Formats: sequence, C-alpha cells, structure tokens
Amino acid sequence: MNKKAFTAATVILGLIGISTVVFFIVVIYFDKIDQTIGKYIISSMHKKQTIAENVQVTTEWTEITSEQLLEPTKRVQNVQLLIKNYKHYIHNPDFGNITLSDGTKVKPEIEIIDENGKVYKLKEGSRNGDFIGFSVDEKFHGSYSFPKDVKYKTIRIRSDEPFQCEKIIWYDYDLK
Repeated sequence: MNKKAFTAATVILGLIGISTVVFFIVVIYFDKIDQTIGKYIISSMHKKQTIAENVQVTTEWTEITSEQLLEPTKRVQNVQLLIKNYKHYIHNPDFGNITLSDGTKVKPEIEIIDENGKVYKLKEGSRNGDFIGFSVDEKFHGSYSFPKDVKYKTIRIRSDEPFQCEKIIWYDYDLK
C-alpha cells in the first residue's frame, strides 16, 4: 500500500470514528432534551390535585371539601379514586365491576358540588392504571366535560359496600 492510500484510509477511519462518537453524544444529549421537553409537555397537558387521602367510604355520604377550589382549565376533567386492594387488569372478564382482592364488589356513588351549591352526579368513565375516573353524567356544551364557568369545592362519596380509598384526585387534562 502506498503512502497516499494509507493516509487516505487513516483519515477516513478517523472521520468514521469521530462521526460515531459525535453521533452517540448527540443521541444521548437530545434524548435528555427530549425527556425534559416531554415532561414539560405532559405537565402542561395534565394537572392532578389531591383532594383527600385515606378515606373510609361507607354507606353514608362522606363530604370532602377541597382546600383549593377545583377548576376545569383543560378539555377533560374527572375525579379519580385509588381504592385499596383494587388492581386493574385490562383483560379482566369482570371489567365493568370494581372487584377488590377479597372478591368484594364495590360501586361508589360520587357527587361533586360547585361553588354555587349545584350538585352533579358522576359516573365511572375511565380507568388509568389502578385509578378509576368518574366524570359528569350529563352533557354540557356538547361534551361530558365539567362546565367551565364554575369552580368546584366539595365531593360526596358513598357505597353500598364499604371500602378504603387511598386517594381521591381531581384530574384536569387535555387529550393530545
């Protein structure tokens, strides 16, 4: 091999090596930027506000008043329950029920009361991980989202079968 060919091969291999290193640095750097941007986008699309923790739900109505008014600012809202001893399985043949680990089936009744005292009945609408989401049971302005012109302050909950609710969360989010 002559000297020019050797020099050319060395330069090409060096450029390939440098390009590879630069490529991996860019991928790692942009992955971190993408994660940061992703967290920002998700946090701007979703707002979760814990209303209560460790609530014993009984056959009698329990009223929970939020320290902060619950305000619908996004497109979709619901009240989410994290129920002790409940685990959501997407392939569960008993999907429509909330079945606890001991076989007990619970059916929470939930109402939310706005700042003017108007009561809205909520219905089960979604399951997000082990959280069960409840949304308004009637249409307002063509959708099942909460009316945007009022704020909410109180949630009432009861069930024919008592259960322990680990968390109750106000979830305000955009779909996209």
